[in-house]
Amino acid sequence: MSLTPDAIREVATAERGRLAALREWAEAYSGAHEEDPLLVHVALPMRDYYIVQFVKDNRTSGLMLIDAVSGKLGSVTRIEYAPDTVYRFLRPADIPPLVERYARERTTRDGTLSLGQRPPDLPDDVRAADVRVQPVLYWEPCDQSVTPFYPLYRVDYSGPNGAARFLVRVDGEIFTEITTGGRGL
Repeated sequence: MSLTPDAIREVATAERGRLAALREWAEAYSGAHEEDPLLVHVALPMRDYYIVQFVKDNRTSGLMLIDAVSGKLGSVTRIEYAPDTVYRFLRPADIPPLVERYARERTTRDGTLSLGQRPPDLPDDVRAADVRVQPVLYWEPCDQSVTPFYPLYRVDYSGPNGAARFLVRVDGEIFTEITTGGRGL
């Protein structure tokens, strides 16, 4: 059984305090606040984990992976310098408007896809209100996500002109399927 997000937040807060006191980690964690922990399901034999985003000056300054059952701290990443950001980290509420924009702007001037792979049967007139994001993230080693710091949202679209299921990585890249063997990233 998974720990509660509040229990995970306590672990993350304590670790933030420890890291903020270390010179090489201070830029990322001193003065940063943690966002709500997000649960990530993984393929067996790995264990589910929470990913905790730390924000400083409206940018992601660090991420922590914490075991969902034991509460044990796993991997931690950070920025090194003040203007840096770890990377774009989307929250569940960010996904529907992203998908709406993606459906409208799916090609660039040269006709190539602008973001990821276009999900099949995704019409141009997608509305954010018709996009459902599953509440738990997903991760497995794959071409689309080579690190657990890049879990995926499972997304369903159902609107008047069709339906589609696809994946959105936390940095906003959109994919139609999980692949292995070097075809993704």
